[in-house]
Amino acid sequence: MDIYRYLSTFTIEEKAEGFFRASGRIAASCPLFRGHFPGKPILPGAFHVWIAFLALTQSTGTNHRLVRISKAKFRQPLLPGDAIAIFCHYNKEGNGAVTARVTIEKDGKVASKFTIVALMADFPTTSPHPQ
Repeated sequence: MDIYRYLSTFTIEEKAEGFFRASGRIAASCPLFRGHFPGKPILPGAFHVWIAFLALTQSTGTNHRLVRISKAKFRQPLLPGDAIAIFCHYNKEGNGAVTARVTIEKDGKVASKFTIVALMADFPTTSPHPQ
């Protein structure tokens, strides 16, 4: 299933150092809505994070690996066809990490808030474990 094409249709509308705002619509035909939940489909919370992660990668022009999610609060469901706005304040660290504080809004109200930490995909790591 090619989920990426359903979640990557967001436009970066505003961009400044350490900040971006993106907007888009979650395709009603997205297969993630099937089975979650039958009769009342909502976008799983993990994909709130994934949408923001894709927008972060697009905005910074850098490939990242998602490392950590924290402080996640899912306040209202995202439904098929919903238009959303993503607000992201991020800091690039010297070790190749990016910490991003994200708010996703629907109809001007907070749908979810969370912090993600990502590592540049090609940044050398000193981990003793193979990737």
